[in-house]
Amino acid sequence: MAKKTINLGTPPSGVGGDTARAAFEKVNSNFDELYAADEAIRGELSGKADEGAVNTALATKQPKDATLTALAALVTAANKLVYATGEDQFDTTDLTVFARSLLGDANAAAVRGRLGLKSGALADILGTVSQSNGVPTGAIIERGSNANGDYVRFADGTQICWIKRLPIGYVSSYRLVGTWVFPAQFSDSAIVGAGGLSGTNAADMSDSARNKGDFMFTAETTQQGLAGFMSNAAFVSGESGHVQITAIGRWY
Repeated sequence: MAKKTINLGTPPSGVGGDTARAAFEKVNSNFDELYAADEAIRGELSGKADEGAVNTALATKQPKDATLTALAALVTAANKLVYATGEDQFDTTDLTVFARSLLGDANAAAVRGRLGLKSGALADILGTVSQSNGVPTGAIIERGSNANGDYVRFADGTQICWIKRLPIGYVSSYRLVGTWVFPAQFSDSAIVGAGGLSGTNAADMSDSARNKGDFMFTAETTQQGLAGFMSNAAFVSGESGHVQITAIGRWY
C-alpha cells in the first residue's frame, strides 16, 4: 500500500485541506502498514541470533583450513593410523595392537625387552672387544693384524691367531724351529696350534728337510710359541724353511 499524505490546504488558513478526521485516518493507515511490516520482519528473524551474538560465536571457531578439510574426508576405522601422502593429502595404514604396544613403551630398554633382544643388540658387530668380570662390554668381533700375523677376537673370549710364513731354521739334527710372537696376546698358555709347510717349493723348505720330519708347535708363554719340524736326528746344518700356523686360545 502506498503512503497516504495529509492534504494541508492553502496556507496560511488551510482552506481546502483534509478535515481533522480525514487526516487522522491517513495517519492510522500509514501506522498500520508500518506495524504490519515490522511484524513480518520479526517473524523472519524469530529464533535467529543477533549480529553481535553471531560474531561472538564465530570468534571461538576454527577457520576453514585445507588440512582439516582433507582430514575430515578420510574414512577411518579401528586399528588404522593416519599419515600424510602429500601437502594436505592423507591416507590410512594398519596399526596393529603389537605396534601400538611398542609405541607405548617408555624407552628403548622397554622396546628391547618386548622384542626379546639381549645385550648383543647393543654391541657393534665389528670393533674393539672388551669385558668386565667375564661379561662382554665391547664389540662382538675384533679383527687385526701386524708384522706377527693376523688375529680375531670374539666377545665370548675366544681368540684365533695365524701367520702364513714363519721362518724356521736349523737348531739341531732333531729340529728346525722358529719363534712366533703372537699378533695378539692370549690370557693363558692353554693354546692349541696347528700348521704345516708354507708352500711346496724349495724356497719354503728343501726336499730333503721336508721329508725328514713332522710339524710341531708349543706355546712357550701367552705371548709367543715355538714352531717348526722335528725329526729323528735327520736334519743337517743349513736346512731351513717356512711354516704356516694357526693358534687358538682365549684372550680372557
